[in-house]
Amino acid sequence: MRKNSPYSTSLIVWLIFCLVSFVIIFVNFAIPPLYNYYLSLNIGAFLLFGLDKYLAKIGKRRVPEKILYFTILLGGLVGAVLSMNFFHHKTSKSKFQLIAWLLILVHLLLIYYLFSNQIFPFQIDKMFS
Repeated sequence: MRKNSPYSTSLIVWLIFCLVSFVIIFVNFAIPPLYNYYLSLNIGAFLLFGLDKYLAKIGKRRVPEKILYFTILLGGLVGAVLSMNFFHHKTSKSKFQLIAWLLILVHLLLIYYLFSNQIFPFQIDKMFS
C-alpha cells in the first residue's frame, strides 16, 4: 500500500480547513467574500505553521516548506508572519525567511496590480495619487 505524500496530505488538510472556515464565516458574518478569503487563508496559514512547529518538536513528519510557501503566495501572509513570530518558527532559517518575504512582496505587488488596473512597470506618480 502506498503512503500518502506529505505534500498531498498537508495541502488537502489545509485546503479543507480553509474551505470550511470560508463557509462558516460566509454563513455567519456579513463580510465581503474577498475579506472572507483572506481571513480564512490567514487563519489556516497560522494554524499550519503552528502545526509544523508542533510536529518538529515531537519529531514527526513535517509540513513541507513548499506547502508553507504556497500558503504565503495564495494570501496567508499575515497569518504566516504572525505564526512564525508567535511560535518562534522558521525565524532563524535565513533562506526560508528570504523566500517567504519575496513571496509576500510578489503577492502584494500582484494585489496592487489587480486593484489598480495599471500595466507594469508601475508609474510612481500614479502609485500615490
